[in-house]
Amino acid sequence: MKKIYIDTLGCAKNEYDSQMMAASLTERGCVIVSEPQDADIMIVNTCGFIEDAKKESIQRIFELAEEKEKHMKLVVTGCLSERYHNELASEMPEVDMLFGVNDYDDLPERILAESDERDLVGAETDDLRYRKRLFDEGSYTGYQDMADAGIRELILIAQDTSQYGRDLYGKLCLPELLRKLCAIEGIDWIRLMYVYDNSITDELIETIAEEPKICKYIDMPIQHVSDRVLHRMRRQSTGASIRAVISKLRERIPDVHIRTTLLVGFPGETQEDIDELLDFIDTMKIDRLGAFAFSDEEGTPSYELDDKLDEETKQARRDLVMEHQLRVSEELNEKKIGRVYEVIVDEIIDEGVYSGRTRFDSPEIDCNVTFESEYELYPGDIADVRIMNAYEYDLEGIAVMTD
Repeated sequence: MKKIYIDTLGCAKNEYDSQMMAASLTERGCVIVSEPQDADIMIVNTCGFIEDAKKESIQRIFELAEEKEKHMKLVVTGCLSERYHNELASEMPEVDMLFGVNDYDDLPERILAESDERDLVGAETDDLRYRKRLFDEGSYTGYQDMADAGIRELILIAQDTSQYGRDLYGKLCLPELLRKLCAIEGIDWIRLMYVYDNSITDELIETIAEEPKICKYIDMPIQHVSDRVLHRMRRQSTGASIRAVISKLRERIPDVHIRTTLLVGFPGETQEDIDELLDFIDTMKIDRLGAFAFSDEEGTPSYELDDKLDEETKQARRDLVMEHQLRVSEELNEKKIGRVYEVIVDEIIDEGVYSGRTRFDSPEIDCNVTFESEYELYPGDIADVRIMNAYEYDLEGIAVMTD
């Protein structure tokens, strides 16, 4: 019986893949352990999206290599091993096996093989078969296929979730999928992430408005609002089209909370472009907004562009964007004082004190609600909470009994 430790870095896709690996390995008699020193095989599922993510993944590989003993295996999977397979193979002799992002079908047999030889050959899988996953004990939020596992919050996520159905059925089918998911018993909240503005149809808006299980929350990555910058990014959107779809969402779903991510410091971005972006933040008042400074990544189309900005300018613009958003967030939060919201419990802070999220907040990335309750709660429970205090990003409240 092999003991397996899995360390997951990066995005929700990696979390999905790690859960799938865990299920495949437990079906073969393995046990998943929570500490690397207890394992026979250590797996690190890496991210290689931007420079900071690459550094974090490499650092974690070295940390696990220090835990490695004579009969242990160190396995590296995910984006970093997909993108830098040859470099990792030659520069990290501590790594016994490398798997890319589509190499998972034969992973269990290969890592369980009784061999001391390094196995660095990929074997891609590109089909869309269902694969069973294993969730951590007590899980209550996750990404697809979880009702029987006790999951209450279902998060639909993809590079562009609104494109669901195009590859399978030749047409967009997200509204139809959502209505079917809403009929599943046990799922209480359904959350949409990464839905691009130019694919938000009237049918999708109506579905969100009409289905009570669907959180009135939509993650819509817009990246910028300057037409000149959007064109250089090869985006199909315009500043006008972005504003129009936000207005349409708010008109049909008055309490909708929009989350977005901005990318500042893109090659050729001017002060005029930033001024337009700041005006958008101040006037459109997006509920949840994050910003990243452009990272120049080799192999991307933007790597070949000229007029690149220096790091100091990029970071200064990113900081300025977040200063404007902080004021917007505080203003919007203050309007929540006195209102009652459903809050899902994420953490027990102290006796009678809990931390959680409203329907308008995704796990780990959005705002928290700290609240007191006279009745005992557990992670995954949903309580009605009256908001008593508001801060720049977070809220405080008291659980209340409702009819």
